[in-house]
Amino acid sequence: MPLPWILSAHDEAALRARATALKAHLEAHPQQQIADVGWSLVAGHAHLERRAVAVGDDRHALLDALGLIASGEPAPGVARGDAHAGAPSMLAFVFPGQGSQWPGMALQLAAESPLFAASLRACEDALSSHID
Repeated sequence: MPLPWILSAHDEAALRARATALKAHLEAHPQQQIADVGWSLVAGHAHLERRAVAVGDDRHALLDALGLIASGEPAPGVARGDAHAGAPSMLAFVFPGQGSQWPGMALQLAAESPLFAASLRACEDALSSHID
């Protein structure tokens, strides 16, 4: 089963250095479990602007992906991005839980707010090919 290792840093150079250091550390400590490494990267580190994800089915594939991140090469099993790329989004999905206090709320809002009605139609268009 594929496992992600998520890295982040302030800029591309720092991200590449982080991948290099992590790869060297893991090669020196082969006893560290890949799932534990993945958990530590998500739970124990700041989520900074520049990001990369190494994906692999095993330790060897993940270490190879770290090497590709360190070199800056694009490759399968590696995704890169910037947390602040593009315009900020105002879209939100609300999953209120029980929702018994909400019957008819969206219908009323759609009737009263042209912006909400247009957004609701856009969601319908985007999701219609995936659901009944």
